[in-house]
Amino acid sequence: MQTKSETAACMQECEQRFCFLAEWPDPYSGIVRHFQLNVYPKDFSVEMYDVRNNRVFLRRTGCPSLSRRELRIGGKVLVCSRLLSITSYGDTCTARMLHNAHQKTLAIVKPQAMAKVGTIMEVISEAGLTITQARMVKFERKHVEDFSARLQANCCFNEMINELVSGPALVMELMGKNAVAVWRRFLGFSTSEVDENREPDCAKGDVLNLTNDKIQNLGDQGYGSLSDEEAVQELDIIFPSTGHHHGPPSAARLDNSTCCIIKPHAVSEGLVGKIVNAILEAGFEISALRMLVLEIKEAKEFLEVYHGVVQEYKALVTELSTGPCMALEVCGETAVESFRELCGPWDPVEYFFKVLSN
Repeated sequence: MQTKSETAACMQECEQRFCFLAEWPDPYSGIVRHFQLNVYPKDFSVEMYDVRNNRVFLRRTGCPSLSRRELRIGGKVLVCSRLLSITSYGDTCTARMLHNAHQKTLAIVKPQAMAKVGTIMEVISEAGLTITQARMVKFERKHVEDFSARLQANCCFNEMINELVSGPALVMELMGKNAVAVWRRFLGFSTSEVDENREPDCAKGDVLNLTNDKIQNLGDQGYGSLSDEEAVQELDIIFPSTGHHHGPPSAARLDNSTCCIIKPHAVSEGLVGKIVNAILEAGFEISALRMLVLEIKEAKEFLEVYHGVVQEYKALVTELSTGPCMALEVCGETAVESFRELCGPWDPVEYFFKVLSN
């Protein structure tokens, strides 16, 4: 048990510096290089130590573009043109201070609530939670039974299965301070129910209205983990990190559709919900969705058609590989042409003159 004095000392140290271990695949040598990354939150400056050679690699320097949301295990940060992957905390103080701030939970938006998925994403961002993984899936009965075995005695178990297999659903890994409790309160469960980690009997009508006006009455149209421990188990089933089992299949149709990429800077700024809402309000349907983190090689392959065509090709590749992006399958009549019209010219100058001409 940590004493109050130890906690105070730890907080004081972390106010001055966060310490992480990170790795970077050197594209020239093919070697994965390991670093200790120190981040100073007061001015967002960083310094790096080469772990293998035990020497300073980068002296303390400003890095204003560093995303605070990515300062977590599994996060990716761009430092001096190097995309570093954070693999673990570098010291116990950083681990203690950031553990609760980086709690994870499984969140599911059931098929009957998919029409308001953009608004739900907005509310998640406004609540201080970060979407770290997301997929639109088509559940089969076995997938629901795997992650909800604890609910089999509940009177609503079969009803929940029928709801989840009735159409595409959105599954998300949410991260943030007290993420489990925050998401369950959005689902309408009272503070005492969340704190006691118990599932209310749906026959008692204990589901409450949400306090957020944007998604009132979401209630049983969503699902959330009951505890930190259950979240770990459920996330491993829905977003498996190993090849022992596969998560539910994608809801992608691959018919009369086009691809939309929400770029990393928009994801980092919490704009995904607003963009999704704009797409839906324009009359399009989002039939599939997945959050991805592209390596530079993958970004180059995806944007290869622009190589030698646009001057900004290198900048586009860098942008697409600096953090998580969101890939959407967008459906509609003449989806490719009409969706490009909605997006407008990628060049802001061209877009400006287009607005003037209208």
